[in-house]
Amino acid sequence: MATDARPLREFFCGGAENPAALPAYVTPETTVAEAMKVMSETHCRHVPVFADGDLVGLISLGDLVRWLTADLEENIRYLEGYILRG
Repeated sequence: MATDARPLREFFCGGAENPAALPAYVTPETTVAEAMKVMSETHCRHVPVFADGDLVGLISLGDLVRWLTADLEENIRYLEGYILRG
C-alpha cells in the first residue's frame, strides 16, 4: 500500500524537512533498546522512522513491547531446551 508521507511529515515535523528538528525520531538502524530510551525520555508513545532524511515509517511502544516479548520467549525456549538436554 503506497501512501503520501506529506501528512505524516507535517504532523511530526510541522512541515519541516529536517528530522533533527523533531523532539524524537529513530532510524532503521536504531536498536529496540535505543528506541525505547528515546520514547521514555521524550514521553512519546509513537515516533517516526527516518532514513536518509525521508520518513519511512512509524513505530509505537506497543511494537517494541511485542518484539521484546517474542525475543524473550525465543530465549526461554532455547534455554529450556538446553537445560532439558543437558
